[in-house]
Amino acid sequence: MAERTDQHEVSAVGDTTLLRLVWVSRAAEPLSAQELDRIEERSRFHNEAAGITGLLIVQAPHFYGIMEGPGARLLARMEV
Repeated sequence: MAERTDQHEVSAVGDTTLLRLVWVSRAAEPLSAQELDRIEERSRFHNEAAGITGLLIVQAPHFYGIMEGPGARLLARMEV
């Protein structure tokens, strides 16, 4: 299992470890349809480049997400 320090370092998770993260977040302010499209566009680009798959559901103001992929890459994406 990954351990994180106060400096947000990741240890004990290699690229061969498959991880699935399920998360919920809340928008700090209302987002327009264009802003949501941009989030989708950027997420798709960066996730594909990292070999990560995912699902994002928006029920304003909440986001529900599932991401799965190689451990180190997935945790690095969550830092973005």
